[in-house]
Amino acid sequence: MIDEVIAMIAEKAGSGTVPGPDASFQVHLNGEGGGDFHVKIVGGKVVAGKGTTANPGMTISTSVSDFQALVERRADPMSLYFSGKIKVDGNLGLAFRLKDLL
Repeated sequence: MIDEVIAMIAEKAGSGTVPGPDASFQVHLNGEGGGDFHVKIVGGKVVAGKGTTANPGMTISTSVSDFQALVERRADPMSLYFSGKIKVDGNLGLAFRLKDLL
């Protein structure tokens, strides 16, 4: 799952730039096939990779199945957040930037 998401983010970002300030995101997926990955926007360029990153602006924790539903647009991020299925620590406003990359 993580490898597919990283590849998808890289493909979506392509060689273009992402407007706005630099940001970093940490994602922790619980359950089978889960783990950690991070996404950084630096100078308008997007980089995603496995593992953790120091001092992320926002950390998301959710299950593999809920994250997959989110990525496949079968679930609304706000509904998952308000139902407690996605936990967000840090700058909640950054979630909208990450959503655009998924």
